[in-house]
Amino acid sequence: MTDSTNPGPMVRIADLMHRALKLARRRWYVVLVLMIVIGILSYPFIKIHMAVARLKADNPHINEWGYCEIKPIDYPNEVDVEYIRLSEIGGLRELFSLKSIRIFSKPKLQFSSAKVSDISALKGMPFEILYLTNDKLSDMSALKGMPLKKLIMYENRVSDISALKGMPLGYLDLRSTTIADISALEGTPLKVLILPNSKITDISSLKGMPLNILNLHGASLLSKINVLKGMPLKYLYLSDTKIDDIKPLKGMSLERLRLNNTQVSDINALKGMPLAYLHLSKTNITDISVLKGMPLNKLSLPGAAKDIEFLKEMKTLKYINGKTPANFWKEYDRKKKLDK
Repeated sequence: MTDSTNPGPMVRIADLMHRALKLARRRWYVVLVLMIVIGILSYPFIKIHMAVARLKADNPHINEWGYCEIKPIDYPNEVDVEYIRLSEIGGLRELFSLKSIRIFSKPKLQFSSAKVSDISALKGMPFEILYLTNDKLSDMSALKGMPLKKLIMYENRVSDISALKGMPLGYLDLRSTTIADISALEGTPLKVLILPNSKITDISSLKGMPLNILNLHGASLLSKINVLKGMPLKYLYLSDTKIDDIKPLKGMSLERLRLNNTQVSDINALKGMPLAYLHLSKTNITDISVLKGMPLNKLSLPGAAKDIEFLKEMKTLKYINGKTPANFWKEYDRKKKLDK
């Protein structure tokens, strides 16, 4: 008599085959999902390879491509992520170490001292940090729509920055360019803007920005800074401009200020500022009494300044006109005796 509770060999085999098939289906599902995930995560790096290949095709004038690497880079107050460096592009051979990129990191791209004149291959790339420092580049339209938060782009021929409109930029360095119009920056959440030696005449587009650092040194056509009123500026460079009125700076907590070689003659607006670094040379300023009590570390005096002896009591000063206080006062006293 057969025991109905004890399945026979054929039943057991059938059951094992059924379980094996179910497990195989599950494994195949897992493998498929993993392949899809890996494909999605590797897509940005595939795009990078394609972009580099196109860069080479778009710049046939470069016979030997330079060094390219992906490696960690550490910036203060930034997460240590990888970036793509296309420095000294006199010859890019290949991209390597792609495996070292953390899959969720945002790559950074750098061109340094390059001969690249066409960057259209970068269009649509998801870079948040980009360095473009070469003297051949004249068109940056390929950057339009990028989620850039930091852009360093100097020593090039770019004059039109309209591609930056609407970007979430917090840091922008446009030194040594021929830019005359910065209206495209209106509404940008910039905290740092470095724009020396430009041809700008109007900075009204900076209104409402949370700027901490602003460098307008050498903007020789700039004469008005009313828009800066109330900004949270810490560092401000206005040297070699046509500015003659700094009243808009009143009430700021500036720590560094350069007014050298301007038409400024009154600095009462600086009263109460925590200035540690101040340049006033080549101005018509005569009264510097407002500097009393400031934690000044470095000071460049105007040639016409009067009654400056109170500076001897300022123990924080380490340099006056580029000299140590001891050497400065020694020379000052010697000249004073000769003038009598």
